[in-house]
Amino acid sequence: MKTVLDRHGSTPQYFLQLRRFAMPIVQISLVSGRDEAVVKRCLKAVAQTVHETLGAPLESIRVFATPVEPAHWVVGDRAKDEPAPTSKVSQ
Repeated sequence: MKTVLDRHGSTPQYFLQLRRFAMPIVQISLVSGRDEAVVKRCLKAVAQTVHETLGAPLESIRVFATPVEPAHWVVGDRAKDEPAPTSKVSQ
């Protein structure tokens, strides 16, 4: 079986062309319940930032948000749908 290098040689130009077509994919997980317009604005801003920092063509960038129910998101030992513990102040 021929490898990519066997077919195209080890020329840097070939790999530069591949990089140009690389498709950055950004996944953002967040607790559900945010305003759709705010999430859309965030996704577009992330795509623009990836374009500016990596130089990837904007049309090749994929950004998506995965909403997670608060009961399914745990920080430490507390789910996001549970009330925060009250701190006891010793006197």
